[in-house]
Amino acid sequence: MNAVVLGVSIVSLWFVLFGLIFGFARGNGRSITRFVVIVLCIVGAFLLREPIANGLMNIKIGGTSLQESLMQSIHQDSQQMAEVLVRLVKVCFAALAFVAAFLLLKWLTALIVDPILFAFFPKTGKEDKKTGKVRKTKRLLGGVFGLLQGVLIALVVCIPLNGVVTNYYEVLAVTSKTTETTYVRPVDGVYADATDNGDGSGVSDGESGDGQTNGGSDSSDQSTADMLAVLEEYVNSPVGKIYNAIGSVPFDWVGSMEIDGKTYTVSGQMGAFKGLMELANAMGEISDGGNADMLDPSNTENITKVFDDLDKVWSGLSEESKESVAEIAKAALDMTEGEIDLSGVDFVNIDFKKEGEVFANISEIYNDVQGKDQASVDDCKRLIDAIAKSDLILPLVASGDAMDIADADVRAEITDYVNNMDMMETKRDMLLKFLGLSGSTDNGGESGNETPSDVQQAA
Repeated sequence: MNAVVLGVSIVSLWFVLFGLIFGFARGNGRSITRFVVIVLCIVGAFLLREPIANGLMNIKIGGTSLQESLMQSIHQDSQQMAEVLVRLVKVCFAALAFVAAFLLLKWLTALIVDPILFAFFPKTGKEDKKTGKVRKTKRLLGGVFGLLQGVLIALVVCIPLNGVVTNYYEVLAVTSKTTETTYVRPVDGVYADATDNGDGSGVSDGESGDGQTNGGSDSSDQSTADMLAVLEEYVNSPVGKIYNAIGSVPFDWVGSMEIDGKTYTVSGQMGAFKGLMELANAMGEISDGGNADMLDPSNTENITKVFDDLDKVWSGLSEESKESVAEIAKAALDMTEGEIDLSGVDFVNIDFKKEGEVFANISEIYNDVQGKDQASVDDCKRLIDAIAKSDLILPLVASGDAMDIADADVRAEITDYVNNMDMMETKRDMLLKFLGLSGSTDNGGESGNETPSDVQQAA
């Protein structure tokens, strides 16, 4: 049992046991009143968490607030990423501020309310002046309400802390996995894993690719691994499982803030970063072998599986997480200075499984055309029909070199075919750009139909 598991267990038992003991001591009158006061403290802490979190973000240290420091720490061209990071810090502060405000209100109300309770309610266990009997039943009822109070306090304190720790663990676990699968310098066209030493392509014995040691990195990796082991033990411990089973909804309440008219949560924002790492892990399975290798039948199944994995990751994210991932993705694309036009892609509702099916269809068409001297108009139409079903692959291929369809009659027929398709204009424009048609039907040429190399370039 590590320190985190032991600490949370002791804190939980402390509140429960002392609630029971003091409940017996106080009796029913004072215990019930104190229980009501605790509930009011919870409401007060909930109302104070946002102002406290905003106040912490705007405290100036050295003339700069934490929010300004976070915004400045991110490159000026990616302010959207900085805003996502600021949101994450704010909602984490809100969860921690809720706990701090509750404990402060609990302490203040004890100083104010307890003396009043002593004045209005006689001490349990003494004889009643009217009947001369000891109030044993009131002592028992007081113990029941004291126990309830202790359980409530334990939940209020531990659920937010458990939520932050659990979400941090999940992000750290995925980040660690991403680090383990990071590829280093290519050797003979193959990207070797950093831990692979079998053929000399990897990095071993603390040496980087340029011969420099990376002992500091090893130390950092070991620290991360140790932290991950500690948090994993806590998350899988009985106390961690209990709080995660009953605390997800309450945690979303207290670990939330309204920012620019929208409500954000710790789990939603942490889930976005976790989702980004998982998406990166899935994409990392695609080798950097070029279009021909990717479309080879031996690779098609693996790449289709990658799209299936992407779909599983995406479908497991909440709507809030998807929206934040989409914001980060669009911010990253803005940094490419228009190299790829994905402005029309609805990242929140993207269907990766469908994209995988489109890719498999493109691969099939490509391999069918490989054995032909020239691709027919029907081959072109099959390729167009396949790519037109995509929301992601189409803008990717449209950002590359356009196809070269030299025959004027073929250009005219294909252009009419595209213009008669039922689709959004932005999608039609991308398709025409990809085909090298630009909406025109009279760009004359002398050669015949599209060649297999054109289809390869398209795919």
